[in-house]
Amino acid sequence: ATEIHHPFSMAYATYFSAVIHQLRGDNKKAGQLAKQTLKLCEQYEFWFWHATANMMSIWSQFEMTGDTKLIKQYIDVMEKNLKHGSRLALTYHHSLLVRMYIKAEKWEDAEVVIDGSINKLNTHHEYFFQPELHRLKALISWKRNSVSQNELEAYFNEAIHVAQRQSSTALELRATIDYCRYLVSINQEDKAEQKLDEVLQKVDEGLSTEDYQQAALLLGQIRESSTRQAESNTV
Repeated sequence: ATEIHHPFSMAYATYFSAVIHQLRGDNKKAGQLAKQTLKLCEQYEFWFWHATANMMSIWSQFEMTGDTKLIKQYIDVMEKNLKHGSRLALTYHHSLLVRMYIKAEKWEDAEVVIDGSINKLNTHHEYFFQPELHRLKALISWKRNSVSQNELEAYFNEAIHVAQRQSSTALELRATIDYCRYLVSINQEDKAEQKLDEVLQKVDEGLSTEDYQQAALLLGQIRESSTRQAESNTV
């Protein structure tokens, strides 16, 4: 796009590069690319990509600063975009908003958004980020202690199974990490170790991503704890 000097394609490509970096956990790079997209959009009046890039830029700033005032800015841009008729990547944008609420420990707000987003899945049929919605629902329910253990496990398993049906190993890994953290919290380390080991064996790329690194770290911690426990039992 740069070589042929096609600004719209440049904006398109730069924005989705920002999305890829956000999914990898590189929020600083995502924010830089979002700002590049904004500059192109403002120069050439590409208002469609301007809104999505603006949301990404706000998300990146929030992740780096934790400034809760940015949540309102994100919502304002998203609602303005919806009023103009855009529904593209709605589940993705909702998931980012929910993660902002979670980081700010605004659990009730997070649950309202996630429940609404899950309920709208059958309206707009945008299922590509469905596993992430179920993961976030499970995470919120766990932290709020708002459902039974069986219901909570069902939420986590739904996230994992939907990701498996979609062959989305990245989202399966992300859901499994949170599920295994929960299992560790209820002293089911053996099950957590098995689940993590199984999903990590499926991953053959993206080994430097935030999710993979967290999964590998958690698995190492579980195994180290198991080793210490076994050694103490032999004393």
